[in-house]
Amino acid sequence: MSWIDNTVGKEKGVVGIAGDYNVLGPQHVTEFRIDLTTLVDDPAVNLTDSHASGILDKRTILPEGAFIEEIEVFVAEAATSANSSAVLNIGTVDNDWVSNDDEDSLIDAAAIAVYGTIGNQVKYTQGSTAHGILVGTVLTKPLYVTASYDTQVFTAGKLDVRIKYNMNHQ
Repeated sequence: MSWIDNTVGKEKGVVGIAGDYNVLGPQHVTEFRIDLTTLVDDPAVNLTDSHASGILDKRTILPEGAFIEEIEVFVAEAATSANSSAVLNIGTVDNDWVSNDDEDSLIDAAAIAVYGTIGNQVKYTQGSTAHGILVGTVLTKPLYVTASYDTQVFTAGKLDVRIKYNMNHQ
């Protein structure tokens, strides 16, 4: 008889920053907790570390065929930067972690001002300010989600980002 180690926790696994909600029906929700102080300017800098590369969670992927309905951002901790000029990009990269890197395909240069108040909630849909080119479209391949800053580094801030997508879009 063999012995199985059933130990769980940080000792045996890597803690992620993303997860999927179990919602009934065709809509899916993937949520990421983003610490803005860990972001880099170039998402493809280092492909061995999830924060340095910009990939938010290497265990969470947006599936092929997903229709991106909406990106919802909730401010858990107010965002700041030295001159209040930082902007947030949320994008995607292919599942090889390097091909077709598009750092702003979900949220394109969202100004720090919208993330400056705890409890503030911002929704990005097709046609809204700062929405990326994939919002309102069907994904043709599976993609990892990336995040980066532009203009200036964030000095504080935590965001809960929810990507809402539908697998039964006609």
